[in-house]
Amino acid sequence: MEKQLKCFLLLSLKEMALRRVAVLLWSDSDISGSILKFPIHGYYNNEMKKLLRETTLDKVVDKVSKLDLPKSLTKQMIDIFHPIGVEIRRWKEIHQDIFSILLEDINLPVWVKLCWTTAGTIDDKKTAEALVRCNVLDVQTRFQLACVYCLEDYIRLLWEELPGKMRDHYQNENNSYFLYFCWPHVLKGELDVLDFLRRTSDRNLTSFNQWAFEQSIEDDNKIAAEYFFSEVNA
Repeated sequence: MEKQLKCFLLLSLKEMALRRVAVLLWSDSDISGSILKFPIHGYYNNEMKKLLRETTLDKVVDKVSKLDLPKSLTKQMIDIFHPIGVEIRRWKEIHQDIFSILLEDINLPVWVKLCWTTAGTIDDKKTAEALVRCNVLDVQTRFQLACVYCLEDYIRLLWEELPGKMRDHYQNENNSYFLYFCWPHVLKGELDVLDFLRRTSDRNLTSFNQWAFEQSIEDDNKIAAEYFFSEVNA
């Protein structure tokens, strides 16, 4: 059975070291290039798993074998490696769905910007902060990233950098639940403009922040859920 990546409160130094090495191996240009180009759709069927193994996993196994580790550590490393690849795919899938962009079209080694926890999972908030600070990305994508992860200070800064027509687009779209259409009104204290979101919900909601909290949970956006939970209880 594959070793599942879970965030434990305490990991042994050996486990943390193995995860760190696995992340570094995934960051090699030939490995990261392969997984960037690997198609998302159909990833979990047998044909796609076979293709992933042939194009990426076999490369990693070869790299691990060259580390001259004891056999027991080599096996542990390989067991850890595949779930980390799945974690990268998870991150790519979420962001490709949100922004409708192909990450291989972004002209930067995105793996340099991925921030990891000691458990071998991507730290979504720190990674978003790193990407928002990266000027290689256009200002619109950086603004949307900041909104999705509720990075309020960056939202304010990037809002001022957006061209006037783009600002008009975001603040005049009143029929969308995406957070980057909500935040311009949040910044201006115009929460009444967003009342339609809670009114059209099938739940008995009393505020935009409550709607945003529950929507973030539904979208599996932990960072936004934590932000709006604090706002609901402020």
